[in-house]
Amino acid sequence: AAVAGGRELSMEMSRDEEGQCAFVFRGGEGEKRRPGLFGPGDEVVFSPGLPVRFLADGRVEPVTVRVRSGGRSRVLTVDLLTGAPEIGRDSG
Repeated sequence: AAVAGGRELSMEMSRDEEGQCAFVFRGGEGEKRRPGLFGPGDEVVFSPGLPVRFLADGRVEPVTVRVRSGGRSRVLTVDLLTGAPEIGRDSG
């Protein structure tokens, strides 16, 4: 979306009263919400923190996402040049 619109976008994560996750994208034309993949009991940590910035040239700021769910954990990174997510090995 950042490349198609020729503008930077930022992404944050929010949870509603039931703990359901949503991703909130901001930039240019306002705000768009997308359903998240994380459940109410999942622990999700973004490093170095939020927001994550997606640049108009297709790059993304460095980010690592650690998710713990039911005794298991996964690490997700984002390719800095393409913005594509890469899911690491499951542990636990």
